[in-house]
Amino acid sequence: NSNVTTAAWSDPFAGNIGANLTIGGPGQTVDILQSITIVGNAVLTVPANTTLRFAPGTGLTVQQGALHADGTPLDPIFFTSANDQPGLTPAAGDWAGVALGSGAGASVLRHVFIKYATGLTISNCAPTVEAFTALYNTAAGLNFLGPATLTTSDALLAFNDLGARQLNSAQLTLRNSVIKNNGTNAQAAGSLSLVATQSWWGS
Repeated sequence: NSNVTTAAWSDPFAGNIGANLTIGGPGQTVDILQSITIVGNAVLTVPANTTLRFAPGTGLTVQQGALHADGTPLDPIFFTSANDQPGLTPAAGDWAGVALGSGAGASVLRHVFIKYATGLTISNCAPTVEAFTALYNTAAGLNFLGPATLTTSDALLAFNDLGARQLNSAQLTLRNSVIKNNGTNAQAAGSLSLVATQSWWGS
């Protein structure tokens, strides 16, 4: 048909994202095929009851901007492996996890699950993280690089190589949480103490 012309297509959920963007919606599952990096003070919004499935080796990094993933107890948000579906076999480290850099302090993660990845890494910022769950991650479910700071509660960290890890001058305060069945439940290797009072360690 001579009236039809071809058009180039580019993945809107890939590469550097420099404008506000919403991925997913209630009840939706979205496959992420390439890594995403948030720059230019853009805000990436993932609505409650959304599942993002990441292809092997891909990940989500916020360099300058914010990730708004504000789930609820009955409508959480899942970041998981592309293999986390019937007929496939997910494994720890399938994808590269979520990283919040120095310009990501305005990020909000509530009732968010990260599964089969390298966990959530927070570096040089102080985001809002509440009721966070990390399951089956290599490295650490929660990984802090100084001078990141975080006070959080109601976390579930289980079946990871490390539940929570604090390095450099980072400071993690974790309360009213469950940290169990990890290779190592918590590690404070930096200059400050990791505070994890009023938490359940499995025994």
